[in-house]
Amino acid sequence: MDNKILEEIIRLNKDKKPFCTVSKINDDNVEIIILDKKELTDIQKLAQDALLKDQLIITNYKNEELIINPFNPPLNIIIVGAVHISQYLSKIAKLLDFDVTIIDPREAFASKERFPDDKVINSWPEDCFEDLNIDNRTAIVTLTHEPNLDDPAINYALNSSCFYIGALGSKKTHNNRIERFKNSGFSENIIKRVKGEQKKAIECYRKAIEINPNYADAYNNLGVILKESGEYKKAVTCYEKALKIQPNKINVYNNLGIIFQEYGEMEKAINCYKQLSQIQPNSAFAHQNLGRLYIVLGDFKKAILSYSEALKFDPDNLVYYYHLVNLKKEILNSDLKEKIEKILVSENCTKKNKAYGNFLLSKFELINKNYEQELHYLLKGHQLFLESKEKKINKQIEFWLKELPEQKELINFNIDKKNIKKSPYQIQPIFIVGVPRCGSTLVEKINTSGKKSSM
Repeated sequence: MDNKILEEIIRLNKDKKPFCTVSKINDDNVEIIILDKKELTDIQKLAQDALLKDQLIITNYKNEELIINPFNPPLNIIIVGAVHISQYLSKIAKLLDFDVTIIDPREAFASKERFPDDKVINSWPEDCFEDLNIDNRTAIVTLTHEPNLDDPAINYALNSSCFYIGALGSKKTHNNRIERFKNSGFSENIIKRVKGEQKKAIECYRKAIEINPNYADAYNNLGVILKESGEYKKAVTCYEKALKIQPNKINVYNNLGIIFQEYGEMEKAINCYKQLSQIQPNSAFAHQNLGRLYIVLGDFKKAILSYSEALKFDPDNLVYYYHLVNLKKEILNSDLKEKIEKILVSENCTKKNKAYGNFLLSKFELINKNYEQELHYLLKGHQLFLESKEKKINKQIEFWLKELPEQKELINFNIDKKNIKKSPYQIQPIFIVGVPRCGSTLVEKINTSGKKSSM
């Protein structure tokens, strides 16, 4: 083989460009075929076939036997959601020579510290997929369980030539996902491309535990999937086994705390977050969860201490200040107001933070008996709050006003899964709970303001 041809092959491989070498049988001369976007020649069409099949082809072309050898770039896997499972999937993909891209707008999750060997993109799928060159050598996997992250990625994948689409979730979650895509106009045959691999995931984790009984991450990941399936007790058992193996595993305490809250076992949930805060004292998340649970139990002194601790490590979080003000009104002073106003105009202030900042400012106006300005802040705060939760709220409206009235069975919310009874009655929603409370409620203020345009 000519040295120039060899150098070109090395360059194309390095640039991850697909190409083929073409040679005649019993002939050392080699030609490189690169596909371009123009109309393909006959030989290029043969090369394209070899690249698509990813295998060497021996064919007769113009009465000559040709060897067409494809050189494809590595397979790609795009993982949406920088969760703990993604870290292990990424490592496995690397061992199989995949190029890995992690997509998650949450910089705390999708970081080079957590994914040092991968391409990390802090963006929403709909904002970055166009630039990723997704083709028939690309697999797309969504792992967040959050429709606002997963669905746009799957939507794009269904309209692409990617060879695999995987989406983690329970049978219920996957069925809901399928229903959403049916409503978006996708046919059943197209939707079948999405693989909801929950059962296989459970089998894999159980096999991993069988091979290595001291694999804490396998127990934790199995617990996550079992919880998603509604198998709460089995999930708790998995989390507890993970902690026996690795007593300082932070995310396991968080997962346990969430389950105990759903069970109504607040003291156990508190113990989980206490352990978490001891292992990671600077975790604002752990302290604010403790504060929230202490409020439920009526222990307001401990709640004040917990929210105060949370603010030490996340001093610009206006949600924490809002809850703290409800517990300790005397901190509503000019210094706090000035701080709130500075946070609200900062570049990194989220809509949720802005919403609670406006709720806090309304409290200052209430103290000063400036009711018109109080109403202004309440309206603005609720508008921002609704915008920050728009997708979730729309989903709830869809359920209460469209899905629930169509139900012919009584819905069983019991986590122990008792039998569901049949009902001959048509179910109708009685009321809808709308705005969150924020000191004096928005509805009360609108009613007393007499402003019809506010309604």
